Amino acid sequence: MGARSSLLLAAVVALVGSGAPAVAQSWFDRAACLVDAPRFDPEVYPDDRGTMITQEGAALPAGVGRFWQVKAPNGAVSHIWGTMHSNVPVITQLPDALQTALRNAKTVALEKNPLEATRIQLRARLAPGRLYGTDRGAHWANQIDPRIRTWIERRYGERHWHRANIYRLRASAVFQDLLWDTCNDFGNGALPLQDHRILLKGLDAGATIVGLEPQDQFHTHYSEHYLQALAGIEIYGAGLGPDDVEAKRAAQFHLYLTGQIGAMMADKRLRLDAFFGQTKSERLLETLYGWLIDDRNLRMLDAALPHLQRGETVVAIGAFHLPGEAGILRLLQRAGYRIERIMIPGEVADPPLRDFGQLVAP
Repeated sequence: MGARSSLLLAAVVALVGSGAPAVAQSWFDRAACLVDAPRFDPEVYPDDRGTMITQEGAALPAGVGRFWQVKAPNGAVSHIWGTMHSNVPVITQLPDALQTALRNAKTVALEKNPLEATRIQLRARLAPGRLYGTDRGAHWANQIDPRIRTWIERRYGERHWHRANIYRLRASAVFQDLLWDTCNDFGNGALPLQDHRILLKGLDAGATIVGLEPQDQFHTHYSEHYLQALAGIEIYGAGLGPDDVEAKRAAQFHLYLTGQIGAMMADKRLRLDAFFGQTKSERLLETLYGWLIDDRNLRMLDAALPHLQRGETVVAIGAFHLPGEAGILRLLQRAGYRIERIMIPGEVADPPLRDFGQLVAP
């Protein structure tokens, strides 16, 4: 999914809170957030669960692999990297193969280019009407799981927000804020997200930085699609809970660093199934991912194609946009592009050819 700008976070704090720096909830402490040893905790991830999610993820087209060479029908060569929107050092340390591609790139394409904002756009993002609402969007709290409502209160309360102001926020504003990983609070303003580390590397190399989406696309879309914003609040709000925080993060980091993106998606779905029940979980994911993943994949592909046709481009987008029948890589393959995985040290091998081979055009 997209790089999570901290601008909304800062705007909400400025308008609602005391202006103090954002802080993580008490159970998201530095030890839990930094994850010194990415791994499966056997108490939380017994062998059968680990095997299930890794096999399910590997069965997806391009379910394994973060870095890909993309060859256009005209022979132009580019690369695609699946990012993780985190500022934790183990995630922001870019592998040598990606750094080489960035040094040689003429264009670096991100989901959004934070350098494009105008002064008018920056002022508009601080407008109270963008955050607060008197319509039904301000009544989201009565329509979500009570456990999530409590955790949201806790998170905002630790930023010194008054409870009444929390429930004046529009659903779209709350959802966009929850897209910001709680653990990114640590180092905020000093440590860049992995996406922004890539941006800096591209700038250092003299590449042109482009965005594949409008800066305000999330605000515009979710202001008009309340049920999708509500689903987003529940899905991402469920991640604010206190249970097994470090183990869950360690598993996600392990899967990402080993290139098992499909397994990351499977793990998230299983956790949502356990929290909400399978019926509600499936409904929420269908409501949210239709636009957040599938529709955005099509739009980002349209924006990326001119750059990929010229070659010497590095596309860096959220890793969840890569796998699956509706994923960016499958869409590129259908458009006549040849896709080839570049294996990064520490990643697992490709799944069996019968599951994977059709991704690579002959």
